[in-house]
Amino acid sequence: MANKEDELRNKTTEDSVMNELKEIIHEGWPKNIKDLPTVIRQYWSFRDELAVESGVIFKGRQILIPKSLQADILQQLHKGHQSIDKTRALARERSYWIGTNKDIEEICKMCSICQEFQELNKRE
Repeated sequence: MANKEDELRNKTTEDSVMNELKEIIHEGWPKNIKDLPTVIRQYWSFRDELAVESGVIFKGRQILIPKSLQADILQQLHKGHQSIDKTRALARERSYWIGTNKDIEEICKMCSICQEFQELNKRE
């Protein structure tokens, strides 16, 4: 089995949006958002933070996660059954995809373990 870095690189290469994004990062961003393909426009607001290294896209220090790995990463982030805020903070340290916060909120709200202990984790 390939290591996680190879898997990430391969899944990024297999993802059509990630490939298109890598190409734009290499070639340079247009002056106007309207000159971008629609699926890439969601990256416009942080385009200056994006870089490609060894076939992987980074948003600053965060790894841009391709669609095919998002569910797996989400499960890993949620493994500790921490609060929504703590899970979001953990995600912000290393990974990013469009809709990360919404996905984390949904998995925490649907988790029976989290719901059982939610009352115990109330903020003071």
